Amino acid sequence: MMDLRNMKNPVLVQIPDEFLQLQKEVAEHPELLETLRMREEPPSVENYFGTVGAYCEVILDGAYSMDDLIDLCDVLIRKLREKRKAIITLN
Repeated sequence: MMDLRNMKNPVLVQIPDEFLQLQKEVAEHPELLETLRMREEPPSVENYFGTVGAYCEVILDGAYSMDDLIDLCDVLIRKLREKRKAIITLN
């Protein structure tokens, strides 16, 4: 863990709750986790959203504001939950 006491001008950023919810939902999809690990460790923001979007069959293109990313998180969370329900139903 980084020691903030030794940093000059540390910047603290509040992470939107939707990002944390997305991360929790991604953790429920082992195939997606493996794909994310294969791409780069840790994945860049672009690769993370692109990989999750592809897994959810959501096409992404362009530049996104923070509000756009929060909305995208909601869409991806919903899609991931639908995929998880489908997997449970098939079992």
